[in-house]
Amino acid sequence: MNTYNFDGVDLDWEYPQADDRGGQEGDKVNYVTFAKELRSALGNRGISLTLPTSFWYLQHIDVKGLQDSVDWFNFMAYDCE
Repeated sequence: MNTYNFDGVDLDWEYPQADDRGGQEGDKVNYVTFAKELRSALGNRGISLTLPTSFWYLQHIDVKGLQDSVDWFNFMAYDCE
């Protein structure tokens, strides 16, 4: 982070606990734990997290549990004309 003067990180896990993506049962809880540990390690550096717009994948992400560790949520939305 210091070497390249980064001001934060973006987490984009596609997709925790989703069985069609190799997810595992504990992914939902582990994502929150990871975000808390990352917040502690990064201090005041920014953390953003990318979320799917599809409920099929979003249901496996504990957004409420993540919100205290994340500064910004981004939603994956595409205009595919």
